[in-house]
Amino acid sequence: MYSDLLLIPIHVNEHWALVVGNMKDEIWELYDSLPNPVHLRSIDEVLKFLHEDVGESLPATVHEWLIIPVEGIPTQEGGDDCGVFVHMFMKMSVSRKKSSWQKTQNWQKKCRNFELKLRLKCFSRVVRRKT
Repeated sequence: MYSDLLLIPIHVNEHWALVVGNMKDEIWELYDSLPNPVHLRSIDEVLKFLHEDVGESLPATVHEWLIIPVEGIPTQEGGDDCGVFVHMFMKMSVSRKKSSWQKTQNWQKKCRNFELKLRLKCFSRVVRRKT
């Protein structure tokens, strides 16, 4: 199965962010709940590693694609919510609901609830596999 998107969670300086490769448009998008130029600069290293690791599975030009920090997305207030935000960004990216970002600006208020639901889903899957 072929996908137009490549989702890459990255970990930089104790912070998680999401890099989304749009294979069709040949661009990279950075979803960062704590926007920081350091996170943006680290993408080149990630792309270099990715190209070395998967080689011919990706176009040879992936390291030349434009990198765009996505604006207007929810940002976090807490210092430890970045992983949950990355999961939420992944969910929104895959569902392609770009127009609904305005409706998600209150993610911080819902973050703990979303985190608990996510943990419950993960736990339920582990329990099902063991039974």
